[in-house]
Amino acid sequence: MGRHLAIDLGAESGRAVVGTLEKGRLAMEEIHRFPNRMLPVRGHLHWDVYRLHEHILDALAKAPDDVESVGIDTWGVDFGVIDRNGMLLGLPFAYRDGRNLEAMGAFFQRFPRQRAYELTGTEILPFNSLFQVEALRREGSVWLEVGRKIVFLPELLTYLLTGVAKTEFTFASTSQLYDTRTRAWVPELAEAVGLDLSLLGEVVPSGTVVGPLADDVVEALRGRLAGVPVIAVASHDTASA
Repeated sequence: MGRHLAIDLGAESGRAVVGTLEKGRLAMEEIHRFPNRMLPVRGHLHWDVYRLHEHILDALAKAPDDVESVGIDTWGVDFGVIDRNGMLLGLPFAYRDGRNLEAMGAFFQRFPRQRAYELTGTEILPFNSLFQVEALRREGSVWLEVGRKIVFLPELLTYLLTGVAKTEFTFASTSQLYDTRTRAWVPELAEAVGLDLSLLGEVVPSGTVVGPLADDVVEALRGRLAGVPVIAVASHDTASA
């Protein structure tokens, strides 16, 4: 019998489910549910990832001692930026933030729309990560100046649990910066928004072991779940559905 903890985050709520696989049959038990909402700050919408991290810690505290792995999925496109010390630069912007539509319009004034689609095969939507980076560029954001890595939302929450930052394939495919055919970031698009490719992390396949729960997380759990690995599941929720 194997038990695994799934953290499924939506734009309005999140839940933690323990899946138990026994004799080829999967049984699921919800052990924690919590609200989620966009946080308005000075005219913009953000995600309070520290509150989400707190809810995930609550879920881990409720998990059985014999859980064998943890995985997190969320909606697509949104990301945070960490600095050279591994600290998060502000709260991630939410995909519904109003600046994205204007940024997309500005981008396509200098870059062919059809070309962007040809390079990625991703549906062109104003909240895609590409246009969120364009919004940062237009604002002269310090995130792009001092940031060392873009970490997409499920991977950011995984990073807070493990201290390891990876990018899972299904989530990369939502960014409009990744070519799913060549399985590589697209330099032409990154250059178009002034993004150093080094900020985009290693892309790993679904099922990759990211790392065990970090010491500070285990300490917060009073020594429980030491050594339990966090897995890069299909971290875009549609892919995990």
